[in-house]
Parts: sequence; structure tokens; C-alpha cells
Amino acid sequence: GSEKAKESVKKLSESKFTLSKIYEAVAPKKEEEGEHNSEQISVDQTTNTPGERRDWRDGVGTFTIRINKSCLFRIFFPPETDLNHILGASDRWLRSGDYYARVSWTDSTKTRRTKTVFQSAKPRFDSDDIIITALHYGTEFKIEVVDASTDQAIGSKLLTTQGLLQWQRDNIGWGLSLSSVMNEEPVRLERRTICLELRTNVKTGFGLDFYNTDKISETSRTGEISGWIEIDLSFEENPDLYSMSHPRPCPPRPSDDFNMEIIQLHIARITAIVEDFQRLLGSYTYIVSWKNPALTSLSLLMFVATCLRFNAEYTGC
Repeated sequence: GSEKAKESVKKLSESKFTLSKIYEAVAPKKEEEGEHNSEQISVDQTTNTPGERRDWRDGVGTFTIRINKSCLFRIFFPPETDLNHILGASDRWLRSGDYYARVSWTDSTKTRRTKTVFQSAKPRFDSDDIIITALHYGTEFKIEVVDASTDQAIGSKLLTTQGLLQWQRDNIGWGLSLSSVMNEEPVRLERRTICLELRTNVKTGFGLDFYNTDKISETSRTGEISGWIEIDLSFEENPDLYSMSHPRPCPPRPSDDFNMEIIQLHIARITAIVEDFQRLLGSYTYIVSWKNPALTSLSLLMFVATCLRFNAEYTGC
């Protein structure tokens, strides 16, 4: 009958069980601590306190691309073919069809694409600017030309963040001065028009898989060139990564997952090296076997002359 008992009974009758109250009872929120943490993070971002936690959603730079046109061939070129030779053959062995261009990158499952151009071997896409943020310096971008009727890639080109930055450094490498080094303003990779070869028969088109040139069959190899694509390209690095005004730590590259395909690729590369040594040994055996007397005699004369003319123990001194 006391006042405290009456007040407790009144509060009990007024309280209702709700889902939010159950959540609050199971996992209570620490409002004061949460508010303190958010304030501390914002202060850290402006004062650059050691051991700070940063928001890395801005990434390391912005990749801007405009896809202009492409050219596709019925007969593929070997992987080692020079790009100038391919551009000179743009009127031969053309492959007509319905095509669109697609851009993907390693930081996301999203893609960007152009309009579909119908019944053309030299589709002109004339796309709008495609802007993508690179979250770290290991980000890779893949440009593909896709057959719209089958949704299969005809060819692809791999661009890396490090490669784009190297282009930028190559442009300014001969113009470095003390003032340019001390300048905080970033040196941007100016937009320029470039032609890139399109390669086919690669599994993912990313990483080391893109550079694998093993044989698929007796008549086909990975990395064969199926055409070329013309794009307008630029890359702007985030100045906060090196500016003294608002410095912030570099976003780390995520650790690579265990991938059996990468192991198979390394095995294939080791096998290719062993095959090269076997071919070298076979060439040496052919030279010293007297199967071709003229070649073996010439090699013998060159060997004797070299031994008489030079001292092997001083080679390299």
C-alpha cells in the first residue's frame, strides 16, 4: 500500500512487450559510448592522430573511360602480334554481328555497358563517360566486347591501377623539377585516346590468367588477338594519399583467396620454362651431332677461335 508500490504497479501495467524492447533487452545499446566514438572518429580525421581509423570508401582514384569504337576479326592474330600490324589489317577478315562493350572491375560484381550496335564489324559505341572508383592500388579493370546474340565475350583488355599510374609517371618523368616534386597539386593523367588489342580465350580476364599464353589446342592459343578497341581514358589519383593538407593512410589491398586456377597457371608457366630448356638442349645436341656437317664445322671453328683469342678465366672482368 506504499506510494512506491503503487508507482511500480502503474509502470508495470503501462509497459508493453514490443520487438524493439526485446532487442534492447537482449542487446542493449550504449548510446553515450557510440556518440563518443563517432565524435572521436571525426576529430581524428581532422587532426591525424596516430592509430586512427579511416573511411576508405573514397578509394585511391577515379577511373574515367569513354568507349568510342571497335573492330572485330574472323581470323585471330597470334598473342605476340604487334598492335600496329593489327591496325593495318582493319579492313581484312572482318566479323560482322551485334555487339556491345562492357566494363567490369575486381572490387565489385557490378558492370557498366554501352548500347548494342547491330550488324557491324566496326561497331561505333560512342558511350557516355563511365566513372569507376578504384578502392585500392590492386584494382583491375576489364573492357570486353560482347556478342549480343550469345552474350559471350569476343575479346577483352585488362587495365590495372598501377599500370594507369605508370602511364602518368611516364608522361612527367622527363619534366621533373624541385618545384614539381614539392607541389601538392596532383599530376593527373590527362584524357587521351588510345587503341587497345582485344584478347580471347582467357578464363576470367583478370590477374595472371590474362597473360597466360598456353595452347588450348593445336590451332588455338590463349591470348589470341580478336580485334581492337578505341577508348578515351583518364585516371585521377586521390590527392589525400600524398597531400600534406588532408593526409590519410593508403587503403590496403585485400588478401587473395586460395584459387586453384592460379596454381594451375603457375604450373603451366613452370612447364613452359622446362620446355624452353628442353628445346635449348635439343638445339645444342643437334649442333654437336654432325647431322649437319657445315653447321657443326662452323661451330667448332668459332669455339676454337674463341678459346685461342680470349681467356675464359678473365671473362666478365
